[in-house]
Amino acid sequence: MIVGRKITWVLCWLAPYLISGFSAPLIFKRAPTLQIGGHFAGALFIFAAVWALLVSWRHKFPWVACIYFMVFAVLTVSFWAWRFRVATPLAQSHFLGIGGGLWHGGLTIFYLVGGVLMAMLEYKNSNILRE
Repeated sequence: MIVGRKITWVLCWLAPYLISGFSAPLIFKRAPTLQIGGHFAGALFIFAAVWALLVSWRHKFPWVACIYFMVFAVLTVSFWAWRFRVATPLAQSHFLGIGGGLWHGGLTIFYLVGGVLMAMLEYKNSNILRE
């Protein structure tokens, strides 16, 4: 029984983070242009990065995890701030000498690893549910 409660706890804290990943394909499918879709998806990914950072501080994750989420937030905000200003297609653009597609792929991996890390640490730290 306690495991089910812990998993529910993890999902409640993880859901706001996961919204961006699950909604991005839907946003791009419905957006009038890829650039407009990118603006909406980017805003959600910025929210996810900031959410993960705030949760890591609030729930006192290990310092290494807090640094991970801080780097993720800075990279995500930097990338999307750049993309909001650039109309060039992602595959043809470069930021700091790195192709847009490589940035996108790297940040996607960062996002996925961050979700797994956040889920593991939330499960481990859900001490309010321990008997």
